[in-house]
Amino acid sequence: MTGTMSSLWHQLRYTRLRDATRGRLDASLDWQGAIALADLPPELAGAVRQVVSRTRLWRREKVDVAAELVAHFQDGLAAGRTPAELLTLFGDAGASAQLIRRAKRRGRPGVWHMWRYCWIGLGAMFLLYVTAGLLMVIRHPTVKIGYLANFNKPAIAVPEDQRAWPLYRDALLSMGAAPTKEHADLPILDVIDAKPGDADWKKLEAFLTEHGDSFAKLPDAAARPSLGFVASTSNADFSVKDRELFGVTVPKEEFELSKLRTLEDRWLLATLLPELYQLRLRASYWPPTHAEQRQRATGMWLLLTSARCSVSVNTARSCLF
Repeated sequence: MTGTMSSLWHQLRYTRLRDATRGRLDASLDWQGAIALADLPPELAGAVRQVVSRTRLWRREKVDVAAELVAHFQDGLAAGRTPAELLTLFGDAGASAQLIRRAKRRGRPGVWHMWRYCWIGLGAMFLLYVTAGLLMVIRHPTVKIGYLANFNKPAIAVPEDQRAWPLYRDALLSMGAAPTKEHADLPILDVIDAKPGDADWKKLEAFLTEHGDSFAKLPDAAARPSLGFVASTSNADFSVKDRELFGVTVPKEEFELSKLRTLEDRWLLATLLPELYQLRLRASYWPPTHAEQRQRATGMWLLLTSARCSVSVNTARSCLF
């Protein structure tokens, strides 16, 4: 009974699934049984078993390899060669197994090759992902170049008395450009396009008369070689007058944090450039055109046109530091 069960299990184990479902238990995948049935000399049979087992192929491929090797050695014996001569001519078993494995794998279906390369690609991606993760955990980037400092070098190189920004800032502050609770910008901007004879012209004329000294600073500022505004990543680094014009209030904690910031904390991407907003906004309200100067050739209008030109010139310069 035990022998019958063992034989049945052996047949099931070495039968293809499609044959087993049809009731054909032929043990066609038993490559060792095929070698035993060939009745080769022990040394040749051992060599065949060693080569086939080292190929690490599928079982049906091992059956084919075993059959080819058995046929090869049987042909040699039929030709009158001794087992020793056949083993010598056959060569190293390990090298032969590697060559046979390589040839058999090349002959596998294209679907198997696609599946194999997909897994290789997934494995490579996983390995790359793990390696990148380990590098991010182990290594710590060190910032050695102060890009913000390099950005500010042209402005810092300009002497204080040659910078245009202080003149612009003082002029804008004296005009009331600093944001307040009542207004976020200059109230006079609502009537800045008034012409002589318009209903709002008197209001604009009074404003120009009152701030004539401030408008007079703008051509002087435009004549200076550089805007000279030193940018920063924190409002705490700006002067008191700058913060007043920009309408920002800095708490005491921000001043302390600004002192503790290192080179890695001062990103060029996070640089604050509020002066560009101020200058571009004024230039957009005061665009210089010669036609307007000819049509509205009054003393007050020429003063306004001069201010427009001055702001526009240094707005362009500020984009180039």
